[in-house]
Amino acid sequence: MVAFATEGEAAAFLKTTQAHPCIPGLRYRFSMGEILITGVGCLRAATAVAGLLCGFDEVWNMGIAGTLNNGLSVGAVVEIQSVSKHLSFPDDIDSHSHEVSSKVFAPLSVSDEGKRLITSDYPIYGGMQRLALASKADVIDMEGYGIATAAYLYGKPCRFWKVVSDHANLQEYHLIKKQMPAWSEKMATVLNDVTNGL
Repeated sequence: MVAFATEGEAAAFLKTTQAHPCIPGLRYRFSMGEILITGVGCLRAATAVAGLLCGFDEVWNMGIAGTLNNGLSVGAVVEIQSVSKHLSFPDDIDSHSHEVSSKVFAPLSVSDEGKRLITSDYPIYGGMQRLALASKADVIDMEGYGIATAAYLYGKPCRFWKVVSDHANLQEYHLIKKQMPAWSEKMATVLNDVTNGL
């Protein structure tokens, strides 16, 4: 199964694989499996993937992500090594609650090499949060941890690739939608190369 958050991300791969809709806008079938459009957000992605994983050997996630690492350029394609969850705590949280939450949302390893991905429940566009997250991850999205968690719970392997869409700042936010067709083409190229190598 190949999971994308949006149809815009999946568009080029849907075209190159000549995928046929099972449920238009949600599930498509191609020669090597299914393409799933999860919707935006960690919970939606986890739920969508978990509902179908029993029928598949593994799940791949392809999508866009903002970079927290100034060494990564917009348009770069990175494979992901680990996925963690951005947890936002109130200032007065006690140490026990902090520890419990951190254990529940422990980082997950998905590959032997690659970049670190962190998943947030809301967009991060600069400020102190971006600076703080830069020490924990290289790129940030809103779905990865949900997909990795679903795969982990079902004992299924997963692989992740992300196209760097912006530098996680408001100045570049408007470019994401404009560049989506180009990012979708990059995603399709990577996935086609991987599937042709199998």
